[in-house]
Amino acid sequence: MKPLTRHYAADARLGRCAFDCAFTTERRYGSVDLVQLDSQFGDAFALVSGDRLVGLGFASLHGNGPRVSDWIKKHFGSRIREQPITTVPWLVAGLRGEGRIKMLARGTEFQLGVWQALLDIEPGTCVSYSDIGASLGRHNAERTLGRAIGGAIGSNPISWFIPCHRVIRKDGTLGGYAWGLSVKEDMLDVERAARSR
Repeated sequence: MKPLTRHYAADARLGRCAFDCAFTTERRYGSVDLVQLDSQFGDAFALVSGDRLVGLGFASLHGNGPRVSDWIKKHFGSRIREQPITTVPWLVAGLRGEGRIKMLARGTEFQLGVWQALLDIEPGTCVSYSDIGASLGRHNAERTLGRAIGGAIGSNPISWFIPCHRVIRKDGTLGGYAWGLSVKEDMLDVERAARSR
């Protein structure tokens, strides 16, 4: 089967960072490098392949080592090289709002549809898992669909940019977040503050 590739609108913006996001069902990346970052949400790490951001997570590589390494292996395999942040000046510039960050997210066709739906959620707002199902044209509330959507959201490799933090439970509670509920709360607070300006 030929890989499916989708591109998100080139004028998408997140805060001061402009980005372009391509989605693909292609099963492999080229070589992947790991860089550590400081972020407004604490320790972070980015995974890059060539000139594209392919992964972003919020945890210390040292303090949360086993959990982070398991996440990296699950999404990217084990052939990762750690590099200094100076090796990816395009990412540093993009995070400062001085250029565009190109991203590539790899997943199944269903995951790509869910991630595309996440990109359509306005910053500073939240939707439920069933809202995501409805945006995909699936209006039934069957539990298996909710679990599948939750699984796709949980498999999102590029946190913050593909905003899985904007999805909450139908009852209004935050639910879970791979990088911790305090990070999810901080992200939502930053977006709400920016929206109210």
